[in-house]
Amino acid sequence: MGSLSKLAAVNRMLVAAGEFPVSTLTVTGSNDVTIAVQILDETATLIQMAGTNTNTLFTTLSPDTSGKIYVADNIISLDTTGFSRDRSVALEGRNPTYLIDLDNERTSTFTQGTELEVKLVLNIPFDDLETADQYAATDIAARRYQFLTVGDKNVDAVLQEQALLSRIQMRAKDIRARDANFTRNTKSSWGAIGTRRLIGPW
Repeated sequence: MGSLSKLAAVNRMLVAAGEFPVSTLTVTGSNDVTIAVQILDETATLIQMAGTNTNTLFTTLSPDTSGKIYVADNIISLDTTGFSRDRSVALEGRNPTYLIDLDNERTSTFTQGTELEVKLVLNIPFDDLETADQYAATDIAARRYQFLTVGDKNVDAVLQEQALLSRIQMRAKDIRARDANFTRNTKSSWGAIGTRRLIGPW
């Protein structure tokens, strides 16, 4: 968990747009806080889509007794790797999310004994991101929020510089983390997974 709370992040966005900070995110109806929270959540997902040391897992998946391969709903993307590099699969559905076999007419039933070595990219909630990732998401979101609600080009130029700096810090953090053994660190951080074991607290 990072050091920046979601409330602090939203207040950073509001202040960047020349608005007063708030004491709670619990609001009713559609207002500035609701819009800011939505933009923050969207941006947190966007910055994770490329995959970082924190939200990337390498594992092996296999079908259950019905031939289905299920994964958690917080998986943003999946790519085959290793001995499965030449296999073509994709994510489909939600609650539950499962794999489809693009090599075999998009079937969702896999032959028993099939094993797929994959790279999974997870969508981690804002509160559980590392601090550098939180600031990157917040400052990019602040720029979007200000431009959508106020549209001041001079302020946007300042926020663009801040967002760029935060993005650089996020990338530097990720590069430092990848100096260690990537696969071992990733699996030990998130836990080895099989079918439907990644649901967790997210």
